Amino acid sequence: MHKAGKKSAESLSAFLGNVLGIGCFAFMSFLATSASALFVSDYAKWKTMDASDRATYAKGMFDTFMIAYPADDDIARAFGLDNCAADLKLSGEKIAEFVDDYYETTPKERDMPPFVVVNTVVVLGLCRQHINSERKSRGLTPLVSAP
Repeated sequence: MHKAGKKSAESLSAFLGNVLGIGCFAFMSFLATSASALFVSDYAKWKTMDASDRATYAKGMFDTFMIAYPADDDIARAFGLDNCAADLKLSGEKIAEFVDDYYETTPKERDMPPFVVVNTVVVLGLCRQHINSERKSRGLTPLVSAP
């Protein structure tokens, strides 16, 4: 294998290992929250959780979007979200605040699960530019719909 290609493959392998670790952590975070938090289906259930559980749940939801399979779309999304999280310093608390703000400002959407809110507001909203930058670097078209 070409030297640059080998380095790229090693870098990708290390990144995917980290993403897998994040995915496992996210899953364990889901298990660590209360049983009712495993199936948060709307605003009413979201608001029954205390702030710490909402932050843990929110970070877990975000992290699940970073799980990548060996496909260019998934890898571009994972790298883009990783860069977005670093640039915007996205913590569980901050992501939970975005969910809270969305529910407060769009009451007609309160039947929407928080997972969909994170996808809409954070992944497709705040992080779209980062994802599209990674997609462009891989020769992919820009993200225009749900990943």
